[in-house]
Amino acid sequence: MAGEILAALAVAWEAMERFPENAYVSVDLAKMLMMANRLPEAEQAAFESIERFPNNAASWGILGAVLRRTGQYAKAEEICRKALTRFNTDGRQRMYLAQALVLQGKIGEAEAELWSAINEFPDVVFLRNFLGAVLARERRFSESEEVLRAVPPRIGNSVTRVTLAGSIRRQGHHRLAEALSIVEEVLGGEPDEPHALAEKAKILEAMGDRKSTRLNSSH
Repeated sequence: MAGEILAALAVAWEAMERFPENAYVSVDLAKMLMMANRLPEAEQAAFESIERFPNNAASWGILGAVLRRTGQYAKAEEICRKALTRFNTDGRQRMYLAQALVLQGKIGEAEAELWSAINEFPDVVFLRNFLGAVLARERRFSESEEVLRAVPPRIGNSVTRVTLAGSIRRQGHHRLAEALSIVEEVLGGEPDEPHALAEKAKILEAMGDRKSTRLNSSH
C-alpha cells in the first residue's frame, strides 16, 4: 500500500509539472502528500492551491481536510466558514464545517449546522448520515435511529443502513436481530462492503456475549 501511495504521489508531482494551471491537479498533489503522511508539505500545497485558485471549492476542501488531519481544528473551522462565503451549492462545505466543530467538541453547534444544511439540501444523503453518526457518537442512539430512518429510500445508501444498524445494536440485546437483518440486507447487495462486514462482526460478538451470559446465569 505504501508503495502504491508513493507511486501515485510521483504521478501527482509529474502532473503538477505538466499542468501547473490546472486547479484539480494542485488539489490532487495536496491529497497525495497527505496520504503519504507528508503533512507539512500537504498543508503548504493546499494553501498554494487556494492562493492560485481561490474560486475552486476543492482547493478549500483539501485544505480543511489537511488541517483536520493535523489537529488544527479551529483553523479548519475558520477555513470552512470562509469557504461558505464562496461556495454553498451542495452541502459539502457545511459538512466540512460540522466535522471541524465536532472535532472541537462543539457538538451543539455541529448538530445545528447539520440540521440547517439538511433543511437547505434535503436530498443530500451524506449530511443525514453524518448527523446520525454524530448522534450515535454522543450515545443518543434512538435519536440517531430516528434521523437515519427518516432518510428517503431514493437517496439512502449502504452508509445510511450500516450506521442505522450500529445505532440499533447499541440500544440493547433485544434489538440485535433487527440490526443483523439490516446489515445482511446491505451485504446481500454488496458482499464485500467493509463497514457492513465490520458491523456484522460487532453484532455477532454481542450475540455471542448474550448467549454466554444466558448460559452462565442458568448454572
